[in-house]
Amino acid sequence: MAINFSATDYVGHLFGPSSLEAEDNILRLDRILVSLFKFLDEKVGLENTLIILSADHGGPEAPEYAASIGIETGRFEFDHFKKPNEINLAMKKNFGRDDFILSHSHPYLYLNYEAIKEAIKEAGLDSSVVERFIVAEAIKLPGIAYAMSRSELIDGRFADSPIQRQIRRNFHADRSGAIHLIPEQYWFLHSTDEAAKMGLSGLAAIHGLPWVDDTYVPIFFAGNGIAAQTIHQHVSPTDIAPTIANYLGINMPSGSIGQSLKEVFEH
Repeated sequence: MAINFSATDYVGHLFGPSSLEAEDNILRLDRILVSLFKFLDEKVGLENTLIILSADHGGPEAPEYAASIGIETGRFEFDHFKKPNEINLAMKKNFGRDDFILSHSHPYLYLNYEAIKEAIKEAGLDSSVVERFIVAEAIKLPGIAYAMSRSELIDGRFADSPIQRQIRRNFHADRSGAIHLIPEQYWFLHSTDEAAKMGLSGLAAIHGLPWVDDTYVPIFFAGNGIAAQTIHQHVSPTDIAPTIANYLGINMPSGSIGQSLKEVFEH
């Protein structure tokens, strides 16, 4: 049985992980878990129950909080890439048009390939040239750490390093955009669109980057047959399903990419 305590996510987005609101929410969540475990102990017995606590992502600090403690940070306006910007000016100068960026939906820039074909057909070029040009211009922007194009992913032209591997796992040929943008740590690429869906003007914090604040997710195992110990090693929520399969003595899920955490049951 899986239970999702989603208020933690909403409070973290709206107020930031270091806010008093987030602290209050964690206190309330702790009390809810106490009630849940008490109920399980009475009905099933905690000695017969395997408990796993985790999350689907970490919680980066709000840029304003990071700035208050001396960290270089910033926000991109949600429509930054929809209005005149540095990349459009460079495209106008190089290709004679500034309408190649169709939209931005984090983490992707979606391109207007009809406009691109019209602009480059006389020169005998292909769209990958424009993609590479936009990538080169994007990484010049303050707050952008890295960018990768659709053609690089499809052609396999990338190093198998941690960030590139995460980008590849995120990519879907039919739905993903043309340029994947990776902001610097503590820089946010969007905050208003998701908030607007909730009737708000903005979000204090977001996630979805490859940096430690976004990806640090502890995993707690407790209950039936689990000895008290603390293990420090790199883990992922994707390791939970293989570990449970190993615990039950069954085959791992066919789509699993995680590793069984054998240390959980070895003591």
